[in-house]
Amino acid sequence: MKSLKLSTVAFGIFFFFICLTFTFPFQNLKGWIFGKILNATKIFIVADEIYPSLFGWPGIGIKNVNITLPAGDGEIELASEKVVFRVGIE
Repeated sequence: MKSLKLSTVAFGIFFFFICLTFTFPFQNLKGWIFGKILNATKIFIVADEIYPSLFGWPGIGIKNVNITLPAGDGEIELASEKVVFRVGIE
């Protein structure tokens, strides 16, 4: 039996992660992600769809989003067709 080349194995692993990134069911994580944001910052988010934003600095893209921000005694409501959240390093 002939063994596989290292380049073939590396390509297989790379192709697996590319397919996993683009076919991962991010919609199933929407409630968990928005719940974590709500618990940490008290920002309430409602959206139709989420997807990974890989170009530039990586983040999460959100389509048809409504965001409610706490502001003093009231709230500020924002709506947008598209929002991209990116995490920065401090």
